Amino acid sequence: MPHHDICILGAGPGGATAALHLANAGQPCLLLDRAAFPRDKVCGDALSGKVLMELKRIDEALPARLGALPTQVPSWGIDFFAPNGRRLAIPFKPKFDKATDRPAGHVAKRMDFDNFLVEEVRQRPEIDFRENVDVARTERTPAGGWQLFDKVGQEIATCRLLLVANGAQSAFARQVAGHALEPDHHCAGLRTYYRGVAGLSPDNFIELHFIKEFLPGYLWVFPLPNGQANVGVGMLSKTVAAKK
Repeated sequence: MPHHDICILGAGPGGATAALHLANAGQPCLLLDRAAFPRDKVCGDALSGKVLMELKRIDEALPARLGALPTQVPSWGIDFFAPNGRRLAIPFKPKFDKATDRPAGHVAKRMDFDNFLVEEVRQRPEIDFRENVDVARTERTPAGGWQLFDKVGQEIATCRLLLVANGAQSAFARQVAGHALEPDHHCAGLRTYYRGVAGLSPDNFIELHFIKEFLPGYLWVFPLPNGQANVGVGMLSKTVAAKK
């Protein structure tokens, strides 16, 4: 297999963004993902102003291209709901004008947003992007680089520098980098999509509901195009386990 200077594991937002920044710097890289895009990802699907700033760093035109997609809605703020049901509305920008202001946030399914970034990756000749490649094992080489192997032990590639961006369940993060899971600070998320949802904010504010039984977690309702909504809950993993 050919040797690569830089290899990135995972083509989600972290890996795809890293590859695009490298491409902008004229640095070729190998980008691997075990899935084929578009693929689903459990998430709340809300994209903050920080996401837009990062897109702008890659390409000034990227935020506008995202905003033109029919698979997203612009979001103008957050509605916080206390355990007693009272609402606190926080706009991302005071006295915003939807006719003239650029949205400070968006909501888009991760299936669509991640594929939006991957489509940018596909256009860059500096990025060797390969899907359906499952890296099961990594080994250091005598020269200080890395060898990548599949499940049957066949070598996939070698590289000098390895960037690992393959998610919260990364075996590399646990086994090689030594990032042990801390149950007291780890959350479980459950998400589903509903159609025909009424009563959502006309300005696509995302909703965070702090329900007594879920604290310190919360329930969310995030608007999506065509009357859909992303509805989910995040709770401490130890609470989920204790209550079965």
